[in-house]
Amino acid sequence: MIRPRFRRRSPVTMFLLVLALGAFAVSAVWQARPAYALYQKFACGPLPIYQQPDYSAPVIGYLQQGDTFAAQAPSGDFTYGKAFGVWAWAPTEGLCDRW
Repeated sequence: MIRPRFRRRSPVTMFLLVLALGAFAVSAVWQARPAYALYQKFACGPLPIYQQPDYSAPVIGYLQQGDTFAAQAPSGDFTYGKAFGVWAWAPTEGLCDRW
């Protein structure tokens, strides 16, 4: 009688394998999240990003509609957050939630 080369894995082994792969996937996604962001805001752009909370301050760049601005501290007219890889200020009225 010819024996099969590979045996069928037991349901317990398959369950543990799927559980381990799921835990790995969840941990990978968790590590990839932006740790700095308390919550995400989106630009209703184009939205100027300033070095300081002042309209006369140098402009770092412009967020286009749908770009993410990681808001850390909303305060009055300007919101402090991360855009273009740096911490900067954006006019609060130009940000909108897309929840």
